[in-house]
Amino acid sequence: MRLIARVIFALIFVSICIDGVSQTARLKRANAYYEAGGYFEAVELYRRDLDKVPKEEMGVYLQRIAECYRLMGDARQAEIWYSKAIMRDASDPKVFFYYAEMLKMGEKYDEAIEQYQKYKELVPNDPLADIGIESSELAKKWLESPAGYEIVNMRTINSRQSDFSPAYASEDYTILLFTTSREEATGSKKHEGTGDKFTDIYISQRDKRGNWSKPRSLDESINTPDDEGTPSLTSDFNKLYFTRCRTSKRNKLGCEIMLSQRSEQGWLSPEPVPIAADSMVVAHPSISEDELTLYFVSNIPGGYGGNDLWKVTRTSPSDSWGEPINLGPDINTSMNEMFPYIHPDGTLYFSSDGHPGMGGLDIFRATPLEDGNGWEVENMRYPINSSSDDFGIIFEKEREAGYFSSRRRDIGSRGGDNIYLFYLPEIIYNLVGEVRDDKSGGLLASANVQLVGSDGLIADAKTGDDGAFRFMLNANSFSCLPTSTI
Repeated sequence: MRLIARVIFALIFVSICIDGVSQTARLKRANAYYEAGGYFEAVELYRRDLDKVPKEEMGVYLQRIAECYRLMGDARQAEIWYSKAIMRDASDPKVFFYYAEMLKMGEKYDEAIEQYQKYKELVPNDPLADIGIESSELAKKWLESPAGYEIVNMRTINSRQSDFSPAYASEDYTILLFTTSREEATGSKKHEGTGDKFTDIYISQRDKRGNWSKPRSLDESINTPDDEGTPSLTSDFNKLYFTRCRTSKRNKLGCEIMLSQRSEQGWLSPEPVPIAADSMVVAHPSISEDELTLYFVSNIPGGYGGNDLWKVTRTSPSDSWGEPINLGPDINTSMNEMFPYIHPDGTLYFSSDGHPGMGGLDIFRATPLEDGNGWEVENMRYPINSSSDDFGIIFEKEREAGYFSSRRRDIGSRGGDNIYLFYLPEIIYNLVGEVRDDKSGGLLASANVQLVGSDGLIADAKTGDDGAFRFMLNANSFSCLPTSTI
């Protein structure tokens, strides 16, 4: 599981009433773990004493097990246990909503729609049911007509644990930083909520042959036994923003954004970025190219629910940050918005499970409106998005290519979250024509045809015996009509 889980644990609390419910000593321990966000520990204890729960109380505990798996990121197990809870007449209407969410994450869209409709009957005023139904219908269409991106699993970087949230660390895109919970990560602690190692920031470099080096831990000044992740670097690659989350036994001490400066000896000891000091969570930084705006996730009061995206601004890189500004209802929903990435062209990318999507977190593109008052938000669709969590996207500056993270299951996937390469293939046009005599109108064989492109490139062809010619053209290069000479 990934740093997103740590942030979610710190921000949301799922309440299932257990007052008056029979509890063994082990179930009491399970409840204590659950309330503290220790879902990995709690689910094991719940399952071990499930046979001691009275029949009339079984639905409550089955739902708690399902919630544990959902918050651990195990949609398959969560789906199974929500189904069991419904069969045992769990009384909380949300069981139908979350069961639908898990079905959607398994690409069982028609079944998910049925459960959303049941939830809507019980809670008719909750818009989440309609959003879920709309999302499921859209997902089926997007699978049938995918966007033009090609994606490749970065198997040489990915481990059997979770690897996610890449960031470019060089101008030529040959150095990547990313977050990982691999076994080699610093320290021996494992998260009670997931059972995974606490995350570190790792680095890998691509050589001239296109091969990536074995990932290694970034400097000791950055990685500690706590959680570090979601790196974002300034355009000169000399300042590193990242998230650090601290815990102490069962106490969540929160997450904050850290800043480190690069020196000749490496990365210096980081300092907290002083924003939203009264909030428990400030995480997932993305620094703009001019270093004047910092986007992040937080639970600052005054948001729209769940996790919201915020920003702080300043007038120069040497100034202090101003007060946090919520990105508003075009971006933020009653659910979770996370993992912002600000493109140099001003486009904002982020992940959300509140906007209509294919399942779990989807990646969205947000373009500022011309009047500056709001955003136009669109889903990146399949194959960038899947029925699982998709997040942590980055782009090259001049090309529709980059990397993102996904929990999808495919032939190349390893462990939890994986990092994927994506790119938009060049569009090649097949230009076919013929050359005729301007007087007689007859077809001309062996005529020389020259095509001059908008970028100055010149392509030559010669007509065949039938007077026809053919060019294979890159859509971004050639825009002029051909002229011919004999």
